[in-house]
Amino acid sequence: MPKSSFNYQAVAGDYQYRAMLAGPPLQRFWHTGKLLVWDELIAPRVRNEPQFPLIEVGCGAGLLLQHLVQEPVLKVGTDINFQALRFLNQRFIDIGNPQLFLAIMSKGEQLPFKDDYFGGVILSEVIEHLSHPEILLNEAYRILRPGGWCYITTPNYRSFWPFLEKVIDRFDLAPRMAGEQHISLFDQKKLIRLLKDWQLEILTSFYRFSPLFSMISMNWGKRLLKRECRSNNKSGMLLACLARKPH
Repeated sequence: MPKSSFNYQAVAGDYQYRAMLAGPPLQRFWHTGKLLVWDELIAPRVRNEPQFPLIEVGCGAGLLLQHLVQEPVLKVGTDINFQALRFLNQRFIDIGNPQLFLAIMSKGEQLPFKDDYFGGVILSEVIEHLSHPEILLNEAYRILRPGGWCYITTPNYRSFWPFLEKVIDRFDLAPRMAGEQHISLFDQKKLIRLLKDWQLEILTSFYRFSPLFSMISMNWGKRLLKRECRSNNKSGMLLACLARKPH
């Protein structure tokens, strides 16, 4: 498996946040849509869980952690980009509850936490950046309490995504992905193999047609995305999985 040559320290810490608020329509929809997917697909499954800390590994600007700011549990964000962690720490000061947030610079393959500590782990478009994503999944398994959940998203390479990735790279619409950031490529079957020791609760995909409609109307895109969340399809550009550590 190739190693990434990408310099993550060169990415501005607030890049994803600015893209969500002021990027081109498709980019804004891409980032805001993932928050909608959380609300529609994942939150109903985990909102009544016991109150244990949650962690997002490879959090970047931490858009999902910010979205969960009102959750009354400790929220931990880890990343290898110091600028992103500094930005996210300031965001939690600005929007409230900084006492329930902790930013830690750490590789996902070596997480500085004790066993069975967290109730939930978020891996939002992280595993494709790693040459050995199984090491990260082993760490996530270790730090989760029995019955705890892990939410994973990753690009689906049996969808329209590879074409969109080439377009984005060709026109420099984002930091280069193919072969530099994205080095472990997944489809549903490969993701299932990676999660062989987990209990799969949800395995689906989203961003099938909704991103295209968002370029006409953001509201149209969001309505279609809600429909995608209610259907079990394999051809969306992002795979989504909710898995649990067995009791």
